[in-house]
Amino acid sequence: MPHLLLLLGILGGAIPLAAQPAFAEQPAPSAPSAAPATAAFEDQLVVTASLDATPERELPASVEVFTAEDIETRQATTVYDLLRTVPGVAVVRSGGPGDVTSLFLRGAGSAQSLVLWNGLPLNDPYFGGFDWASLTTDGAERVEVVRGPLSTLYGSDAVGGVVQVITGRQTGTRLRLEAGERGYGRVALTAGLPLGDGHLDLIGSHENQDGLRENDDFRSTGIIARIGWQPVEGLDLSLLGRSQDSDLGIPASGGIATPERRQASRSLEVALPWSLVRGSWQLDGQLAETHARFRFRDPEADFALNDTDTERRRLRAVVTRDLGAAGWIAAGGEWHRETVSNVTTFGVNLDDDSQSSWAGFVELHRTWQRWTLQGALRRDDNEFFGSEWSPALGASVRLGTSTRWRVSYGEGFRAPSLGELFFPFSGNPQLAPETSRSVETGLEQRAGAWRFDVAVFDQRLVDLIQFDPQTFVNENVGEARIRGAEAVVEWGRRRFRARLTATHLDTEDRATGEGLLRRPRQSAGLVLTWQPAAWTVELLGRYTGDRQDLDPVTFARSTNPAYTVADLTLRWNARRWQPYGRVLNLADETYEEALGFPAPGRTVVAGVSFAF
Repeated sequence: MPHLLLLLGILGGAIPLAAQPAFAEQPAPSAPSAAPATAAFEDQLVVTASLDATPERELPASVEVFTAEDIETRQATTVYDLLRTVPGVAVVRSGGPGDVTSLFLRGAGSAQSLVLWNGLPLNDPYFGGFDWASLTTDGAERVEVVRGPLSTLYGSDAVGGVVQVITGRQTGTRLRLEAGERGYGRVALTAGLPLGDGHLDLIGSHENQDGLRENDDFRSTGIIARIGWQPVEGLDLSLLGRSQDSDLGIPASGGIATPERRQASRSLEVALPWSLVRGSWQLDGQLAETHARFRFRDPEADFALNDTDTERRRLRAVVTRDLGAAGWIAAGGEWHRETVSNVTTFGVNLDDDSQSSWAGFVELHRTWQRWTLQGALRRDDNEFFGSEWSPALGASVRLGTSTRWRVSYGEGFRAPSLGELFFPFSGNPQLAPETSRSVETGLEQRAGAWRFDVAVFDQRLVDLIQFDPQTFVNENVGEARIRGAEAVVEWGRRRFRARLTATHLDTEDRATGEGLLRRPRQSAGLVLTWQPAAWTVELLGRYTGDRQDLDPVTFARSTNPAYTVADLTLRWNARRWQPYGRVLNLADETYEEALGFPAPGRTVVAGVSFAF
């Protein structure tokens, strides 16, 4: 709590500094634009929270949007770097860059939060979840975070919410070079080329770090390509591809050094998106295939080998009818098939085991006078657990000219993963999906230079899949309750902006009465952005309260202490080239996001960006 009060005091002392003259001249178009010199908070169009792009103020959901300028100012190379100050979100990295990173969205587990990249699900079909360590912001036009269940739109895994990375069309060519402590180096290139009636985007990056100790190095290489073509007016066709390779050393396990332990992963996503607009009708679709490969090696251990290969094929289409000022209605369908193979030192666990699902869904967005109503219904049919219905209903109403009240109810589910269904001995093909029911209400006010937003929510999760020590197989025996409150205060005028977020989270395992692991009861974030002349300076602080975790040596339940960390970024907004730098963990705080895995100390990074 003293750390939280310190953050509040910093905000209160910094806001008066904002009464300064207007911004200096804006940078040329070839350089990333500076933050807008306005007191108003723009209403963003959001594409993840509904089947059609909708203004944020008409949505009954809690949404966070990071634009390309936000990403540039934060100097965020991974999505993990952005999520750390989002209310209701806890990200936990087991050490330094490249180490396993988990997301807890409104207290939901890592396997209960869906991650999308341009509409493609990236969650692991083997045991669910997603490792956020290598998901970069390369080419990202925006990153959207929707808190609350969205299974009614996306099906399985969208219990706690959805995070989506959306890449945009690139213009010109830009090269970024970075170097820092502990052998850190990064190079990134983005290029956009016109091709007659089409457009080609090429994006690539490579990163390497030596880490904190022996065998703690990390290497990552990513490539993104997109070809867009408009053969006739109203028809857009694309070919989209992404490849990500990483190699990581694992220096220790359970307090014992592992100098030869390594893991490598590779992912490949290919998609054919299309969009056809005819009058008030629009058809959007995507045919996609994703592959992922994981390799683990430790020649000094008994468990020396673990190889996993996963595959997902997916077809999705949505038809939308624009109703003008009255809103819109949309309906669609989806099919996907997941396949997993896994072999370890002790033999084959899964051999091209697979499951298929079909789904149909509909959503209505209706607006009149001060009211906006949004309702949706989805049915998923799975070849193992049968059918699952996911309804959602929400409303948003304007109270006067600057205040909005919203309320929503939604149900979500997580389908059993292929590992939970078929892993030797513990697998159970009779598993049912995990399900949830959630209710939320919130109030937002925008008044001149100020914006306030507060939300409270309550979520109940049942049929959680857990290993039963009596039957030695996975069973639907778990139940949890999660409730909390989130608050955002923003202030902006001319060359200065301030944003303070706070979260209170109350979780309970209904079987034991204890809180859920790695979810802090209190957390807060502070972002101060200042633009003196051609410079952009941002100070970011985050507070994470005490949370329960498992000791990595004894596996006993322990308390991971609270910590407060600050980062500083600096950028010069020039025309063709931009020097920039950042200091991470400014005060050299000693802390662990995951118990037993020390986070890096103070780290200085310098970079330069060239536009051609």
